[in-house]
Amino acid sequence: MKFWNDYPLLRILLPLIIGILLAFYYPNIILPFWSLFILTTILLFWAFRPLSLRKFSIRIIGGIVISLLFLLIGNQLTEVKTEKYNHLHYSNHDSVSHLIIRINSPLTEKRKSFKATGLVIGGFQENDTNAIKLQGKILIYFEKVNFIKMDYGDEILIAADKLQAIRNLGNPNEFDFTSYLKKQNIHHHVFLTKTDWITTNHQSPNLIKLWSLNTRNHLLKLLENMELGDSEFGVASALLLGYDEYLDPDLRQKYAGSGAMHILCVSGLHVGIIFMIFNVLFAPLRKTKYGSYLNSLLIITLIWLYALITGLSPSVFRSTTMFSFIIIGSLINRKTSTYNSLAASAVVLLINDPFLIFQIGFQLSYLAVLAILFIQPPLSKLYYFKNGFLTKTKDLIAVSIAAQIGTFPLAIYYFHQFPNYFILTNLIVIPLSFAILLSGFATIFIHALPFLKSILGLLSQKILYWLLFILNSSIGFINQMPYAVSRNLYFTFWDTLLVYFLILFLILALMYKKAKILIVFLSIAIILMVSNAYLRMEDYEKEFFIIYHVPKASLVEWSTSNKSQVIMDTSLFNSQNYERYLYESQLYRRIDHTEYLTFDSIYSSSCINFDGRLIFILDKSLQIPENAIHLNYLYLRNNPKISLHQLSNKLSFDTIIMDGSNKYWNVHKWKMECDSLRIPYFDTKEKGAFMIENSF
Repeated sequence: MKFWNDYPLLRILLPLIIGILLAFYYPNIILPFWSLFILTTILLFWAFRPLSLRKFSIRIIGGIVISLLFLLIGNQLTEVKTEKYNHLHYSNHDSVSHLIIRINSPLTEKRKSFKATGLVIGGFQENDTNAIKLQGKILIYFEKVNFIKMDYGDEILIAADKLQAIRNLGNPNEFDFTSYLKKQNIHHHVFLTKTDWITTNHQSPNLIKLWSLNTRNHLLKLLENMELGDSEFGVASALLLGYDEYLDPDLRQKYAGSGAMHILCVSGLHVGIIFMIFNVLFAPLRKTKYGSYLNSLLIITLIWLYALITGLSPSVFRSTTMFSFIIIGSLINRKTSTYNSLAASAVVLLINDPFLIFQIGFQLSYLAVLAILFIQPPLSKLYYFKNGFLTKTKDLIAVSIAAQIGTFPLAIYYFHQFPNYFILTNLIVIPLSFAILLSGFATIFIHALPFLKSILGLLSQKILYWLLFILNSSIGFINQMPYAVSRNLYFTFWDTLLVYFLILFLILALMYKKAKILIVFLSIAIILMVSNAYLRMEDYEKEFFIIYHVPKASLVEWSTSNKSQVIMDTSLFNSQNYERYLYESQLYRRIDHTEYLTFDSIYSSSCINFDGRLIFILDKSLQIPENAIHLNYLYLRNNPKISLHQLSNKLSFDTIIMDGSNKYWNVHKWKMECDSLRIPYFDTKEKGAFMIENSF
């Protein structure tokens, strides 16, 4: 009970999270709203209960009621915030022919389009000139050809039938894009050419956000005019203002590989540096009578101002809220206030948006801060240095190790890699980030005031350029070092959970030196090793034949144990775009070796025998076999000019497979023929990848 007494806000946070997860993953068991009133009544009665009932032994009843109350709050909040359940959501109005959509985010440039989030605010029913109120978010892609510039707040009118439901490709173990957007209340997307929409109005729904975006755009323009160089400008935009659209993909990959990606998105690190800068500047204030309160108020105001000028992105909003609560908690000056402040900030953020719990940034931020608070102090005490510089270096290493311990299981789960030189990276990038933030904002300030330009402006610009150049060069050097990154690592969800329990019980065993805790740690380690060994053996005893769904292309794989053979279109092979479809699937099946072929190289043997099942690959370049044979599967790819009615006279086949390389009208014709011939068919566009799995 002492643990719960020391950290009371965890009694609120944990059931709140459980309630959110229950509502999302089990929507059919949403708890009734009236149960909130019952629990609230019980809690009020318990708070004002008679003295005869106020015995310590039954105080747990109050804790249980509070936990149930916040579990229900999380459950109900998630239902209320799930926009699709609202009767005003556009998906609940089939009679609407046109939608009024407001651009709700800055446009980001993609290879063939401009992307933005749209907010449906109204619509028109068929033959009705009066708009009705609607709600809901969608993804909008504007075609680049003849694109007319759009801004945040612009309103457009589109046909409702242009919307398309967001679907995954259906390939094994692929990134679940549908679920990812569902957790942001986005269920549809639309691709618009110039003639698919008209501008109807402009209205800025959020003046604070509008000011924030305009300020950031103005500051980006100032940075652009400094002529820093492409790489330096891209990093400066991301590090100072949280805008990463100017980052070169290769440079982005180098930062990710060296473990420095966290400095390219404004988050807790940047807000923490801003906090440290102003905490030092305002140190004299704390010596006055009400200086501590004034110091805290000024710092909170300034970090929120920083959040505003960086566009108030979700990561910045989250980090600023977290630090605001930590500052308030430190002002209270209680021993356990930091943990409680951290929990309080999470509670506030989740009540505002329950779906934050699913965001990777939210999870990594809180785990990193929690690990630093819990692990860094004992790590720093392991060694003592009289030299101030060595002490600061030791503390920075301790922070890096603590943060990495707290986040690496989740990072492996999501990203499948680990930066081996993360300590070296952080020793370089954190001091440089501190210097770049100071230099960058000083340079922007100087360039914003014309009378301060000339020599001072040029000097500050050169200092900023060289700091950015050194940062990029250092990242490039670390990334090129041998064994800089361990790639192709794979954790299942349960692996990740078990590793976190391992870390927790190992730390507790080292702190308290109790045999029982060590036994629990060893038991979890054994479970983890045995489960992974079992899965590994199971994978070695399986073979797979997979026809992936790839838009406008073909991709086939068959694998035995840990070896795989892949056949693909020549265009897909030359572009090396196949990795995005294969990577997660092969990682899950622990494929160590892959042989890549093109369909051109197998035309002489287009009939595949997979475990006694004959699969004939037929495209427009192949001839139909003259000898009558029975096929288990006829695989149609690349638009062969055939009639299934005529083909059925020469060949017999159990099932027809059609992949994404075929045109829509060909697939539609074949489906009609299959229906008339009563032949089963499999369309990868509708059902995802076709897969045969065998155990031997």
